[in-house]
Amino acid sequence: MKDEMPLRCEAIDGAIEMGIGVNVLAFAAEQHPEFEEGIKIINISDFAKEVVLAINDESEDGSNLLTRMLDEAIKKAVEGGCDGVDHGV
Repeated sequence: MKDEMPLRCEAIDGAIEMGIGVNVLAFAAEQHPEFEEGIKIINISDFAKEVVLAINDESEDGSNLLTRMLDEAIKKAVEGGCDGVDHGV
């Protein structure tokens, strides 16, 4: 079932696919270390929509959490000498 899908990121058929089941997301939120007193997700669907809004919320420069994460992942891969890149340019 998709709602139980673990966090994943894969290169499949010409696209990078990332996902997490909403139940797994809710569990992760309830276990979040910064919420020491704890939280309880009472509506998983509404919570998931709010998380998506937070991910896509643009800063003044037009970036969002997802674009900043991709920028960091690209940097890490290239600086780590990844395949598929001409590092001599």
